Amino acid sequence: MNRVRKVASILVLLCLATGMAACNDLNREGSSIEEQSKDNVQIDAVSVQQAADLEDSKTDFERGVFIAWEQEYDPLLNDEILEVLKKALDANVRSDQSAFRSLFLDPEAADRHWGQFGGSVRYTEIGHVSEDTTKNHILVGVLGQIMRDTNNIEEYGITYYFAEDEGGKWGLVAVD
Repeated sequence: MNRVRKVASILVLLCLATGMAACNDLNREGSSIEEQSKDNVQIDAVSVQQAADLEDSKTDFERGVFIAWEQEYDPLLNDEILEVLKKALDANVRSDQSAFRSLFLDPEAADRHWGQFGGSVRYTEIGHVSEDTTKNHILVGVLGQIMRDTNNIEEYGITYYFAEDEGGKWGLVAVD
C-alpha cells in the first residue's frame, strides 16, 4: 500500500509539474500575444495619427490672396493695374466669374480664360512684371499654390495680361 501511495504521489507530482509547465507556456504565449497586441495597437495608433496629420495638412490649406502688396514695387505696375489685379485675384479665389468678367476690356475674352481655373488657390507673390511692347501689354506673373480635386497641393503660377483701352483705362485682355 505504501508503494501505491508513492506511485500515486509521483503521478500527482508529474501531473502538477506537467500542468505548471503548461501554465508557464500559456503565460509565455499570453505575454507574447499581449506584446504583439500592444505593438499592433501602437502601429495602428501611429497610422491613425499619420492619416490625421495628412488630413490636417490638406485642410490647413487656406485659399486667398496673401501678397505683401507694399513690398511689390515695379514701375510698370501703376495703381490702376494693381487695383485690377487685386480684384482679379480675389474673384478667382472666390470663384466669382461675374466679377472676373467685369475686369476685362472685352468681357467675352474673360469667358475663354475662366476655364483655366479649377481648385482652391492661394496667391503668395508677384513672380514677374514685364512689358510686351509689340502689343502694348503689361504682363504680371503671380505665384502661389493650388489644391485641386485630388487634394494635392501644387505650386501654381499664372500670368495676367493688361492693356489700356482708347480712354486710357487699364483692364485685362488675357490670362495664361
